[in-house]
Amino acid sequence: MTIQGTWEARVSYDYSNPDAEESLGVFTKPTWRDGRAELTGFESHASFRFYNTDDKFASLSNVAIHYQMMEDTD
Repeated sequence: MTIQGTWEARVSYDYSNPDAEESLGVFTKPTWRDGRAELTGFESHASFRFYNTDDKFASLSNVAIHYQMMEDTD
């Protein structure tokens, strides 16, 4: 993520219950070299949400998501 300010990143895998979210963490600086938000999910779709709740300047300019396909176990 390229950010300024404080952001909480959350993910939802449940299309039928969009309010169900899991926290990925709270971030206060870009994650390109210093950090990651690792998660494990077994769904075909995910919704990522980013929340800023303080009254200070905050900017979210890009996010990259890297994923690895699970091997077919059939």
